[in-house]
Amino acid sequence: MKLMKTHKDRKTFFTILTFRRVLSAFALLIILPVFFFGCDQARHDGTGSIYYDIKDSGTALHVRLLSKGGTVKGDVDIFVFNDDALGRLDSYQRFLYDGTEDINAASRKGHKIIAAAVNAGKDMSGWSGINSFDGLKTTVIELRKEDPSHPAMCGTAIADMGDSPECDVVLTPMLSEIHISSIRCDFSGKPYAGETLSDVRFYLINVNGMAELFRDGGFVPMSIVNAGALSETDMADMKHPDMLLRTIDEDIGSSPVNADCSLYCYPNESEEESAGSPFTRLVIEGRLGEELYYYPINVNRSDGGGGIRRNCRYSYDIVLTRSGTKDPDIPADPTMVQIRSKVQPWYELDEDEIVF
Repeated sequence: MKLMKTHKDRKTFFTILTFRRVLSAFALLIILPVFFFGCDQARHDGTGSIYYDIKDSGTALHVRLLSKGGTVKGDVDIFVFNDDALGRLDSYQRFLYDGTEDINAASRKGHKIIAAAVNAGKDMSGWSGINSFDGLKTTVIELRKEDPSHPAMCGTAIADMGDSPECDVVLTPMLSEIHISSIRCDFSGKPYAGETLSDVRFYLINVNGMAELFRDGGFVPMSIVNAGALSETDMADMKHPDMLLRTIDEDIGSSPVNADCSLYCYPNESEEESAGSPFTRLVIEGRLGEELYYYPINVNRSDGGGGIRRNCRYSYDIVLTRSGTKDPDIPADPTMVQIRSKVQPWYELDEDEIVF
């Protein structure tokens, strides 16, 4: 190599060298998976589970998954974060979980935050931007990908990664259930007394379509499914459209019909109704004679109910007392419908009863 004869030549050489080093370092950051911090190499056991060969500073973690509702089965993503101010990601693993055995995860030693996400509707690359616990808490899931028999759930726990550590992670579903227990008509004193309601459908409108998986409360709609009315486009985009729409075969008359019909949605706790944050409504649609009527009910908004909370069950016994509205987005007034409702978390037996 020729000697650099001038100061300008030397300066140019070192500038190019520095640039190449910076470029190489930047390329290395791009290709390193951010969710394998603290891990050497992944290997598969042929069943869909993924294990890691941890460095000498690592240790195994026995995780028991406990559910507050729904079946724990499917993709389980386990994140381990440092339990400090920064909450940096230490390790990440995915398991295909059949619900029969506990999970053996791993990370480096120390005080850790363990976070589990179940059936979040993401492939492994969907978590690639997560490098801290705060980042995980902003992760959004979508209603259209949900399966109510295997709902998206999450939970966290604290563990000391010493010798043979173990922890319980209690998982909470995002979905809430809107349950129509029974329904009948009481048109006594009306010109159409004795008539029945036919072609009956139950569905949800103004439904929150996206939610932050690790949020506990204060949910407001991030997108709207079935805005103002039942949308064929939105329903076609749902993995399980029966979450939002159900029909019953029999007409509704004066004798109670045991509907036992369940719909499912994400929480919506908007404090005030607006165009961007409408209340979620349960709509009963049917024909009275030749006319089509709607009985829209704001879910859990009576007596300061606060709307739909996460992982709750809202059960209704409904009596229709006159013809309804002509618009599915105009709430029925008390002269049209009488409701007895029960509000309870899926996993608790105690009930609050509200009559209005």
